[in-house]
Amino acid sequence: MRLFVTEDGLSGFAIKDGDELVAVFSKPGSRRGPAITAQAADVGAARGDCYAIPNKRHPGDTIGYLPRMYEEHGGFHTVAKVEINPNYNFPAGSMHVSILARIEPPAVVKWFGKEGYEDALAYRDDLLKTFQRPLRKMPPPDYHSMSTSERNWWQSRQEALGLNFHGDTPSPREIYALEDLQRLEPNTPLSSRVEWIPQNGVNTATHDFRWLERGGLLVEMKTMVAKYGSIAAEIAASVTSAANHGVQKDVFLIDIGDKTLSGKLADQLSQYNLRRPASRIKQLFVFSKADLVEIKLV
Repeated sequence: MRLFVTEDGLSGFAIKDGDELVAVFSKPGSRRGPAITAQAADVGAARGDCYAIPNKRHPGDTIGYLPRMYEEHGGFHTVAKVEINPNYNFPAGSMHVSILARIEPPAVVKWFGKEGYEDALAYRDDLLKTFQRPLRKMPPPDYHSMSTSERNWWQSRQEALGLNFHGDTPSPREIYALEDLQRLEPNTPLSSRVEWIPQNGVNTATHDFRWLERGGLLVEMKTMVAKYGSIAAEIAASVTSAANHGVQKDVFLIDIGDKTLSGKLADQLSQYNLRRPASRIKQLFVFSKADLVEIKLV
């Protein structure tokens, strides 16, 4: 279990079993709930539950202020509801227990009886496994703005990849993209598919990794927003910078996270070489919602 507590000790949370948000606390009146929720999502929480208590400021509220806060600030959607069991202690006014998951909200929220709490959790976990992967926020480009607990969390994610980084510290966005590669074949060690290429300390224009399962392609990896202009500019700048150091970068893997690779963006990317003839590339791959697509360059 990983613990995250503010420096003043007045608020925090824990994550157990890898991605379950538990033990959320905050001093009454501190108004830190939204910030705590957002941080929990940032460091990997994907599921949880809470009591649905009506918001006194919104008469007739049937959602509850906690489920609403988790949804608005952390992307946790209610996927199931459990009737209140009077045999257990519960906050006064509770309408039900909301079972939460960071996935696209289902069309129908499933109800469970007062003895159905464990069944509701199992239902949620099945959704996380088979319905969609947890939504993830695009990570920051570096570690400068992170707290110690956040840095430790990214360190644990780096270690979980099982790669030899040769002393390098990959950026959060590089870890993010490597995790997507791992998700493609979760039962095959990433180390048998990817070989990390360390920076040599002098020439920083090295590639990111060697893609063993694709004939040893030397790949440059970028995690970016799903906008053609930004992607094209980043690729061109990388190609030019590498060339200035005597390195040829011509295979790119772009991870756009949980955004959809639209037909328009795919068409724009396919014309990259036509639009940027001075920084042509040979192959371009895009991760979109954990799906890998090779762009056919024209």
